[in-house]
Amino acid sequence: MNIDIGIYDTTLIPAMIFVLWIIGQAGVPRRFLPLTALVLGVVLGLVFIGATPEGAIAGVLLAAAAVGFHSGSTNTAQVITGITQAKVNPEELIGEEIEIPGLTGTFEVRSVDDQGVITVKQVTAG
Repeated sequence: MNIDIGIYDTTLIPAMIFVLWIIGQAGVPRRFLPLTALVLGVVLGLVFIGATPEGAIAGVLLAAAAVGFHSGSTNTAQVITGITQAKVNPEELIGEEIEIPGLTGTFEVRSVDDQGVITVKQVTAG
């Protein structure tokens, strides 16, 4: 079995990322996007690379590359910008001292309302 993915076939990867972005914007939950990428990759592999088992396998590899490239670049961007997606119960923060990006000093969490809005009091001025 010889799987040949040429330079022109790899242009399917950014096309797949774009199509997956559109599908995500249309309301498909993010957890289903890798499965959607797999189906899309196999279809594109069969159409553009060849209607053979090698084309299907190449489509799976292209889908994996598209999902991995998107996930890797998103995670890298989050690390660079300092964004984390830690899931914290806001009520557990009451009484804790926190730092707020973009503001100097530390703040004490005073309360959390029903919508999750946190009220803070500045403790130290950086």
